[in-house]
Amino acid sequence: MEPKNDQTIENSNRTKFLILYVVKNMSIPTETMISKICYLCDYLSVKNLGSPISNLEYENSVFGPQGKNIAECLFELARDGEVNQSIEYGVDGTEHVEYHIATNAQKLVEDSEEFSVGEKQIIDEVLRSVGSLNARLLTEVVDNTKPIKDVNSTNSSQKEKTYTKNEINLQAYAPRN
Repeated sequence: MEPKNDQTIENSNRTKFLILYVVKNMSIPTETMISKICYLCDYLSVKNLGSPISNLEYENSVFGPQGKNIAECLFELARDGEVNQSIEYGVDGTEHVEYHIATNAQKLVEDSEEFSVGEKQIIDEVLRSVGSLNARLLTEVVDNTKPIKDVNSTNSSQKEKTYTKNEINLQAYAPRN
């Protein structure tokens, strides 16, 4: 296993803090919903500030953009006691796992200076505007972002909507100097 360099550790911490902040401030913190909120934060950060907030890499799937390593991040946060997991049931009876910030991580997140003012504004705006949406509505918002439309248009040669695990290159949407 390769040792992590300082940049990887910094990005890893930023990803951890983004996930913790999102879990703390959203209404239905499932893996898929957390991934979509992180995607929106990273996309808007790239679009407005030129770089993503986290080091998550995204791919399009049937559930929309998924952070490739989001499950691993959530597992580590749960293992380290920073998030708690609970089994919940949707109105249709389907079972899902929700994540909730642990008491000992609350203050850590509140006192964090991990993000710039601009990044914090983006995260807060995303959470304020879509953080309480249900899965269907959040999917509609995400599906209407340019990167997802572009990925889906490359798959639209078939009559039926298909999802392939195309990587989403958010950096391609950074402002040009």
